[in-house]
Amino acid sequence: MFLLLCTTVSVCFSADSAEVKKEILLRIPLLSPKSTRILSNSIDSLKGIMEIEACYELRVFIITFDANKISDEATIMNILNKQDINTTIEKINSSDIPVIKKNYKISKIKPIDNKTQ
Repeated sequence: MFLLLCTTVSVCFSADSAEVKKEILLRIPLLSPKSTRILSNSIDSLKGIMEIEACYELRVFIITFDANKISDEATIMNILNKQDINTTIEKINSSDIPVIKKNYKISKIKPIDNKTQ
């Protein structure tokens, strides 16, 4: 059995170094403002997290991170799965992110900032 993990990847260049920006898409059936707050707070201090977004209509969470600082998506998933939010978290195909961002209302939970992480 093979497991195919798809991740959106883009490369951003800054004056100091290149960032490899990746996004993961998570389905969270009972996504609410409360669970969003719990989940975003749990990974906020993780170095490399750049942006956290939610689409409450589809009940999905989009996490943008620097792949140079977080090399394995499992690091993020392990932290999220340890949170007590009474629902499951399922990683789904990230190729749907552009379609979701174009057609649905996205709430920015944690915007990209320029702080050194």
